[in-house]
Amino acid sequence: MEAFESFVALAMGAEGLSVSGPTKFKARKKAKNGVFQEHGYEIDLIGARGDKLVLASVKSFFGSGGVRGDEVTGKKPGSGAEGYKILNNRGLRKDIIEKAAAIYGYKVEQIEMRLYAGKFKQGDEDVIREWCGKEIAGGYPIQVIGVTEIFDAVKALASSKTYIDNPTIVTFKVMAAVEEASAVKQGNKKPVKKSSSKFNPEMPIDELPIGAVAVSKRDGISGLIIGYSNQGNPNPYVKIRNEETGVTYIRAASTLELKKAK
Repeated sequence: MEAFESFVALAMGAEGLSVSGPTKFKARKKAKNGVFQEHGYEIDLIGARGDKLVLASVKSFFGSGGVRGDEVTGKKPGSGAEGYKILNNRGLRKDIIEKAAAIYGYKVEQIEMRLYAGKFKQGDEDVIREWCGKEIAGGYPIQVIGVTEIFDAVKALASSKTYIDNPTIVTFKVMAAVEEASAVKQGNKKPVKKSSSKFNPEMPIDELPIGAVAVSKRDGISGLIIGYSNQGNPNPYVKIRNEETGVTYIRAASTLELKKAK
């Protein structure tokens, strides 16, 4: 498992998914001569939970131009688009999903495909999200998760008091400890904490953790918390995904509350 894939695996684990590394599926593809041939196609990460199976394609592209919209959608034929063929080749995509369902014991409608991107080509992110949001793969639209969402999920996981023996998580905890020690040296015995009556944008897990189910007090929309955005603002936004429809919503943190178990 590559370094960025390991980071993404932590974010997936924050949702209660049991994550495994790269896995190849044999699927049929029609050759230029019209004859079907069987090839192995790799899924970067697989996340399993009682209610769903996630097939994730992970692209970092740090130090490069980023994930391109015309390649993800397959509108620009060539080697670039080939790198996303498990997403943009609907026949191949369907074959892989059906094989994954049979191998892991899930129904097709319980399978979700995701694209994790470290960097998007400038101006292409909205195009990619719009296209993927209309493509039903398994039982859900293809989910697109960017680096900020991935980072927020891992940071939230590291904020937990539960010890996790992982180098990345420990790095986050060391950074937090250094910040606390620095605050003490500067004369503050304890770091100043913001009022607990409001959502703290720096510590989202305190009140609305990744993997919990939240409901909007304004419109009643409910779903699984999968990420955050605008965390630097007094009132950040929370991304929730309705598990029945697969649709992702963005709601202000102040309008959400955790859904009580029945």
